Amino acid sequence: MDLQKAKAIMTAGFPGLTPVSCVEYDSVFVFDMRPKGQATLSNVIDSLVSINKTTGVISDFKPFMLSGDEYNRGIKRY
Repeated sequence: MDLQKAKAIMTAGFPGLTPVSCVEYDSVFVFDMRPKGQATLSNVIDSLVSINKTTGVISDFKPFMLSGDEYNRGIKRY
């Protein structure tokens, strides 16, 4: 799965939210999803959502889900 497809799935799956940033890891894309029109809120809790590149499964993201090596290879896409 590429970034554009992952973003489209996230946008369709969470119509009240908008992705404000994305980090790509080997196995997942991680999006910071914020309420539309409130992308600059600093007090948002648990706004990170991941999508598995292979299966398309969406879940809350916690950094410990990845190995340290994979986490360190993450690339900020926007």
